[in-house]
Amino acid sequence: MFLFFFLCIGLTNCTEDELLSDSFMMSEVPLETYSAANPKVPVLNKVTTNGSKVTLEFTNPASPKGPEGGYELILNGKRTKEDVTSRLFSEEKDLSMTFSLEDANEYTYQIFARWNSGYLRSNKMKANTSIGGDDDDDDDEDDDDDDEDDEEHGQGSGGSTNPDDVTAPSDPKEPVISNVTFNGSKVTLEFVNFKSPDKPEGGYELMLNGKRTGEEVTSRVHSSKKVLTMHFSLDNPDDYYYQVYARWNSGYLSSEKFYPGQAQSGGGGSSQPDDGGNDDDDDEDDDDDEDDEGSSIPGLSNLELLGKYNFENNFGSNVELGRDGLKIQHKSRKDGKIVNEGGKGAYHFRITPGNYTSNDYSHRLHLIPRDLPSPYFTQKFKSNWGQEYIYELKMKLSDKYEMGSEYIALFEAKNDYDVYREASFKFYTEGDHYLIAHEYSRKETRKAKGEGGEKVAYDANGKKLRPNIDYNQSNPIGAGYAKISEDFNKWVTWTFHVKWAYDDSGFIKVYKNGKLFHTYNGPNSFKDDYAPYVMFGLYNSFWKNGVRTGTNLQELYVDHFKVYVPD
Repeated sequence: MFLFFFLCIGLTNCTEDELLSDSFMMSEVPLETYSAANPKVPVLNKVTTNGSKVTLEFTNPASPKGPEGGYELILNGKRTKEDVTSRLFSEEKDLSMTFSLEDANEYTYQIFARWNSGYLRSNKMKANTSIGGDDDDDDDEDDDDDDEDDEEHGQGSGGSTNPDDVTAPSDPKEPVISNVTFNGSKVTLEFVNFKSPDKPEGGYELMLNGKRTGEEVTSRVHSSKKVLTMHFSLDNPDDYYYQVYARWNSGYLSSEKFYPGQAQSGGGGSSQPDDGGNDDDDDEDDDDDEDDEGSSIPGLSNLELLGKYNFENNFGSNVELGRDGLKIQHKSRKDGKIVNEGGKGAYHFRITPGNYTSNDYSHRLHLIPRDLPSPYFTQKFKSNWGQEYIYELKMKLSDKYEMGSEYIALFEAKNDYDVYREASFKFYTEGDHYLIAHEYSRKETRKAKGEGGEKVAYDANGKKLRPNIDYNQSNPIGAGYAKISEDFNKWVTWTFHVKWAYDDSGFIKVYKNGKLFHTYNGPNSFKDDYAPYVMFGLYNSFWKNGVRTGTNLQELYVDHFKVYVPD
């Protein structure tokens, strides 16, 4: 019953998204248990409503200390940031929040304490309840030990799977999906419990596209059998990938993702899936298998995740700002899509020359994160001067990616949104190699060019290349080094650790799959009102300016883009 304490307080690598996932709902641990185990956990004592007015009364057991990042409101298990009410900064023991909310009685309330040592959420409470009054947690039914209810719903009965043919996971408590079959909209999911005759106390739950379904699609399965099934109905069932979620008291575990038509691969699923369901189970050789702490970068093991953009849902559609937090750059083509690429969700970027003019946006497709939080960002996307940021881009260059005489921007950082000029930082491909470039100006300027900067070419292994020696600068194709084609059809994680500055305090570090690739110290930006904002995708300015480069297509897939700051 010390689930939350052991998993998130006893470990140093617990992330914000893990703390916010349903698997860490504090109401599933008795109030007296977790408040005694960790005094930094706030205790919500009372919720009262008067029309649209809401007052929360809660206790800070750690007083006279308070969370460095303040207290934040959570509604129905989701962070509100400062959309409903401002964060509360106080070291007092007895505290309250008052705010207005339509349909206030329809919500479940929690307090989110933003300690530097780890983010913690309180117990849950319904409107007009208090400790010692009405029970505040009515969403988890009693977990009985019999299987009769599941059998009545067609759940839990043994399937046709031979467990001897299924690869066992490293943790026998992790369920393994062996098969998913369709008959129209009817779905049968078979899975194996290698811990049988033991069973998870909270049962097995269905996950679709990385999201927990509760019991909206099908009932939880409570069974000690080794081979189990779930039966349910879905519209377009082949649009989903499937997981089974095992609710053990000792820790919640999800199975590996199972895509329709795939063969069972066996264990290695993730514990405590986050709300985005991004568990990075690569199907290709990828040495980072990163988590949300950025642990693949030496010395950066304790980070705060500010934004995570993955593409595990809404296959076949483009991104939407309100839904995905991403905006298509206004002078970009608009036909990008979220696709299933090699068994995982990804965004598909594809550009062509079009009619070789600036008015034809075929040459560009960039996405801009536009929902990043204050105080780290202004207007939800503009960075702050002097703040360190870590940007992580997991991408795959297609084997259709044509290498010619041009350079193509994959990741850029630009300053004032309304000024047309060079980006402060650019990560390119140039011909058959990579190119990293940046410009800066120590003085305020509206000019297109900066007063200084650098361009450095690298081969695929991080070896510096010399223009007109290793390759021909007018037609940047060379010999005797590892070309970017070695990265074609491989997932590669690029990480950019940056402190934006127009003076000598700035720096840039670039990592490829966790290994240092490029470093620079000094000014790295134009001096504007705001530090740069970032975008990722494909941009061929040669095509835009009418230059025939001998190429007709560049294609890229992005698994995810993440934004962190050091904790």
